[in-house]
Amino acid sequence: MSGTSVESLFLSRTALRFSLINDDVRRALTIDAMLEATESIYRELGEGQAVNRPRTQTYLPVESRENPGFHYRFKSQEGGSLAAGVWALRITSDMAGHSFTAGVKRRRILPVATGDRFCGFVILFDIERIEPVAIFPNGYLQKVRVAALSALGACSRSWPSTSAPRRASSIPMSEASSLRDG
Repeated sequence: MSGTSVESLFLSRTALRFSLINDDVRRALTIDAMLEATESIYRELGEGQAVNRPRTQTYLPVESRENPGFHYRFKSQEGGSLAAGVWALRITSDMAGHSFTAGVKRRRILPVATGDRFCGFVILFDIERIEPVAIFPNGYLQKVRVAALSALGACSRSWPSTSAPRRASSIPMSEASSLRDG
């Protein structure tokens, strides 16, 4: 899939064209593309041209038999963009709990899916044709999404009150090196 653009992977207008793996997403999704998309969607949200439903989490009230102190948790969130032409539904199934590190309680999520992995994915729907156009794991996408949002936040905090906002897509790669998948 080398040389494939994000648009041709995710935004084709063919019903369920792709079921991708993290490596496909990693090859298609550049840091610049993610910064631009994140900036664009937040602008749309501010202008009332996009919508999202905040994440919800539901826990089973019974501890895991195999992982004492942990509970099954189902998370979902969704949103849509007229400009992108898609509705995204993110679903995560995990084993969540807490542990103590140096006496400090910390939230932990265990990789208990087959192969000691986490389990989450995204389904994209074409908002005009109402059909799913892609299903892919959220692992790499989630890391880059968080990094891009953090970069946008850092840019907005560094804007002098007398100057125009700095576009996140103009961040030099030397400053964005922390966004690279390590």
